[in-house]
Amino acid sequence: MEHSQQQSMAEIVAGLQQQLLEANQTMQAMRAENKEQRQAMVAMHRELEEMRQLPTRPPTPYPPPSPSSSPPSSPRNPPIPRRPLPTPPVPTYQSKGPKIGLPDAFDGDKEKARTFINSLCLYMINKPHEFPMEEAKISFALSYIKSGKASRWRDQAVKQIVAGFRPFANWEKFQEAFLSQFADSIPEITAQQKMMVTHQGNTEADDVNPHLVQARIEPTIAKEDHKHFPGACKSRRMVSTSDIP
Repeated sequence: MEHSQQQSMAEIVAGLQQQLLEANQTMQAMRAENKEQRQAMVAMHRELEEMRQLPTRPPTPYPPPSPSSSPPSSPRNPPIPRRPLPTPPVPTYQSKGPKIGLPDAFDGDKEKARTFINSLCLYMINKPHEFPMEEAKISFALSYIKSGKASRWRDQAVKQIVAGFRPFANWEKFQEAFLSQFADSIPEITAQQKMMVTHQGNTEADDVNPHLVQARIEPTIAKEDHKHFPGACKSRRMVSTSDIP
C-alpha cells in the first residue's frame, strides 16, 4: 500500500517537473519572440523618423480650367513696323579766304622796312585767329628779323622779353620803334637823290651838288609828317602799358 502511494507520488512529481520544463521552454520561446518583435518595432520607429526628416514636396498645382470662350487669336506673322532711315549729315564746306604769303625776312635795308611792316599787317589782318594777343604779333614780327644790323636790334628786344620786361607796349608801339630805327624818314628825298645820281651817269653820289638836291626836295619835306610813320598799320587791340625805351 505504501509502495503504491510512493509510486503514485513519484509519478505526480515527475509529471509536475515535466510541466515545469515545458512551461519554461514555452516562456523562453515567448521571450525570444518578444525580443524579435521589439527589434522589428525599433526598426519601424527608425524608418518613421527618417521619413519625417525628408523634405516635403509642394503639391503639384493643377492647371486652371480653360474658359469656355477663348479670345480672338492674333495673326501668326504680324507686320513689322518700318523705322525711318537716319538722314546723313549734310557736309558743310567752309570757304577759304585768299592765300596770303608770309613776309620776307628783314635784314636792315631801309628801303624794305615799310614793305616788311605792310606784309606783316596784311598777314595778321587775314589771319586774326592766329594773333589773339599783342605779344603774338610782336613775336611773329621779331621772328622774321634774321640778319644784318636788324638782327642786333632784334636780339636786344628778345633779351628784354625773356627777362620779363615789355620793350613794346603793343603792336602799334612796335611799328613806331621799328620804323624809327630802320625806315627812311623822308623816302622822297632818297628817291630823288638816286634819280639825280642815275641822271649824271658815272658821277659818284658824293659829287652831286647838295644845293641842287636841297632845292628840288624842299617841297617834299614840307609835306612829310615825322610824328606819324607812313606804312604803319594800327592794331585792333591796345594795351595800356608804357613803352620801355
